[in-house]
Order: sequence, then structure tokens, then C-alpha cells
Amino acid sequence: MKNINDALRDVGHGVPDSQLVLTLLGGLNERLINTADDIANSTASLPTFARVHDMLVLKELRLANQDKVAAGTTLVAASGALG
Repeated sequence: MKNINDALRDVGHGVPDSQLVLTLLGGLNERLINTADDIANSTASLPTFARVHDMLVLKELRLANQDKVAAGTTLVAASGALG
């Protein structure tokens, strides 16, 4: 999305950063909806597109790690029940 905006900006038709942020937030899946709400409801002005991107990447990494920990815990619990 950012690459398209850069190309449009190069020909004089760039999209405002706030519009990029709102479009990005509108297309997120359910796992990221709370983060999207936090970003959209911030009391200050909307963060930049780059900042929102970084926030979402960090959230995805945290969720992936959380999934790994949960899977490992399930495996340990299951092997403990078998032994």
C-alpha cells in the first residue's frame, strides 16, 4: 500500500498519511482488532503509517510467540498426562 502511495505521490496524487492509516486499520483481521482500536482511538493525532506498521508487526510477533508458548504448554501437559 505504501509503494502505491509513493508512486501516486511521484505523479502528484499522493494519499494523506492519515488515510493510509485508516485504510490499513480497516483491513486488519480479528486478531489485531484491539490494537487497531487502540490506534484509532488515540487521544493525540493518528500515528504515521510507518509507526502503525511497526506497531502491528510487533503485535504479530507477540501473538506468534504467545501461540508457540501455548502450544508448548499444551504439549507438556499432554505428555505429563500420559506418563
